Amino acid sequence: MIGLMINSFIVAVNVIDWLNGRVISSTDKILTTLGISRIVFQISSFSYGFLTTFFKGYLNSSPIRYVVDVAEVFSTQFSFCLTTLLSIVFCLKVSNFHTNFLQQMKKFILRRVVHFIIMSLLFSIFYASIQTWEDNFVTLMHTENNTTTGGSEGFTVNIAFLLIFVIGNTLPFLVYCFAATFLVVSLYHHIYRMKANGNILIQMDTYYTAIKFMALSFLYYIVHSVSTQGIVYYYYFHKLDSLLLYVSVDCIPILQSIYLIWATAKLRNRTNWILQRMAKCLCNRKGPQAKSCDWLETIAQ
Repeated sequence: MIGLMINSFIVAVNVIDWLNGRVISSTDKILTTLGISRIVFQISSFSYGFLTTFFKGYLNSSPIRYVVDVAEVFSTQFSFCLTTLLSIVFCLKVSNFHTNFLQQMKKFILRRVVHFIIMSLLFSIFYASIQTWEDNFVTLMHTENNTTTGGSEGFTVNIAFLLIFVIGNTLPFLVYCFAATFLVVSLYHHIYRMKANGNILIQMDTYYTAIKFMALSFLYYIVHSVSTQGIVYYYYFHKLDSLLLYVSVDCIPILQSIYLIWATAKLRNRTNWILQRMAKCLCNRKGPQAKSCDWLETIAQ
């Protein structure tokens, strides 16, 4: 529920600004889409847990499981790709390279953010369809064929699935590594120029924010990769789901969303405004002896 509320807040702020005719930046577009994908993930995860707890016998033979699986895998992969795209946009915006090639690449990517979001959407749909088809149908075929063919056909299909699985999880991470390298080189270039001018402390906040985001994104990639591989291992070799791995997959995106609210000025200001309104409401209810709500006002400032 916490993740659902946090991501709903991100989406609501940007959608309200769009409805009011305000300009939506490329970063806001990615954040809104990322928030929607994580809302879908939270709902599908809750639905899967609810159905497996109370309707497990019905779920195994129902097409509802296929729909829930597709939604869960799709939203996870889409969030994975959008985090990579956000890393690239973030690094391009804070970089200070002035070569013609890099400037043109920066304009090309920033002007086509919507196209990259659509490409990530289509790729995630394809990836989710293949993986869910493997989970729900190929495993059954593999079990049936083992009695007559010794498992050769099922093994071939599983190799193809594992190849798609590795590509789907490795490709976004490689792109992220390129963006992280680009950020480090840009930071080194910036520090070198500041040292040459005798002032190294100017305009470093944006770099610190970018580095924190990239570090948290790296943690997200690591936990995502380890958790998804662990889930595949437990599912295929032990035929059970690991609750700890699912919790890990859920927690890191929530932490990243909280950091994105803090790192984005518009979301941070809107959060402070909400906290201030809450503090005033609490103080008005308690009357003149409301010194106990001073801590809320301090946090909101």
